[in-house]
Amino acid sequence: MNREKFENELKIQLSSNSVDISFLRRWFDKTLESLRSISEQRSEISHPRHRGDAREIDIQGVFEKIFPDALPLRKGFVLNSHTTVSREQDIIVTSGDTAGTLIQAGEVSYFPIESCLASIEVKSNLTLPEIRKSIISCVSVKKLLYGDGFSNERADEQKDEFCYAIFSYGYSKSLSHAAEQFNTLLSDVPFHLRPNLIYILGKGLLIPGHEAGLELKYEQMFYQGEFRALPSLGTAFIKKTESYAFLWYVTSIIDHCLNEKSNRKPPSYLSYIVNPICFQSLFERKIKEENHEQYQSIIKNLTESGEI
Repeated sequence: MNREKFENELKIQLSSNSVDISFLRRWFDKTLESLRSISEQRSEISHPRHRGDAREIDIQGVFEKIFPDALPLRKGFVLNSHTTVSREQDIIVTSGDTAGTLIQAGEVSYFPIESCLASIEVKSNLTLPEIRKSIISCVSVKKLLYGDGFSNERADEQKDEFCYAIFSYGYSKSLSHAAEQFNTLLSDVPFHLRPNLIYILGKGLLIPGHEAGLELKYEQMFYQGEFRALPSLGTAFIKKTESYAFLWYVTSIIDHCLNEKSNRKPPSYLSYIVNPICFQSLFERKIKEENHEQYQSIIKNLTESGEI
């Protein structure tokens, strides 16, 4: 680079910015096209489990390119120090600082809830039975943040938040219909135990909201309202496209996890040993007390009847 070119380039850099507002949209339009194409290719796999596993690997590969290294994506089960165990989770977003495997046997891993920040369930096709399974899976992992895991009501002292997201390659009806299905099935589920985000490839995003609109921030996923359909996102000057809805889905999960990671207390690994021992000891003592009371009652009845 000669002096004249250097001075011209420096002047341009100091006095202007090169802005490409459609760069991310173009990039992720192609990403979603690729996912749809790969999903069609995977449909040739005859075995449902293998077909589902392949699609799970495909979307995890997309996520891994976007998620920071500090948020490793794992697969397995989540448990708390009371040894309450979740259903198997397809993709667990963990805190890279503290997420050790408490148990690992082959491909099966168990992670402490304190190190798990989000879960993403992957579905080939979001049928009604699969929606029901997703809700059960969500409750099974979210409740682990609440004491002994038997929480029907939110504990006032609980400040941690867990994001539960669903990604589906397909849904046979409209996005609005999917919102209705979820809202109906979730009517008896407390808000803190509900899924937060649902993305259906080729359809768009479902996120809790209200008729007045949605706030463009990751905290919207924890709004205590019914799911609303967001098929695309844009403005009068920025082309509406599904990729913006997809980016809101992914980046909301990331932003939540990064913020949650900095607020979470690290797990006490010793408590995962001590708490079950204490619980078992308490249980055994209670049984002994009840047996002793039953024994004394029998003796008393026999004495009063004159049999002894």
